Amino acid sequence: MTDKEENYFVKISSPSELRRNLLESSKEMIQILYNLEDLKKIRKEKLNKIQELGMQIKDISDLVTKLKFELPKTSKKGKTKKEKKTDNKKTVKKETQKAVSELQKLQHALEDIESKLDNLS
Repeated sequence: MTDKEENYFVKISSPSELRRNLLESSKEMIQILYNLEDLKKIRKEKLNKIQELGMQIKDISDLVTKLKFELPKTSKKGKTKKEKKTDNKKTVKKETQKAVSELQKLQHALEDIESKLDNLS
């Protein structure tokens, strides 16, 4: 026999334990590969959803542009925050003035009724 053709044998002290470790490692590797395939599938679905969302956003943008084109043009712009606040204050003042004037009307009516009662007695 030549040096290259020599066979070496090594004694394994516990072959069943080594076999068990190898099988467990193989099982873990298969599980990792399975999880990797799931991850690839999820990433592909994510990319599809992102593309679909981008197309929907583009469609919505086009529709908004068409809507702006179709709406009538106006010279008035929306009220600013200050104008809205002053409008709110004015309406509150008007409501309080109305309430006060109604109270005064009721008081005058009450005085008229009292005066009529005094005239009767």
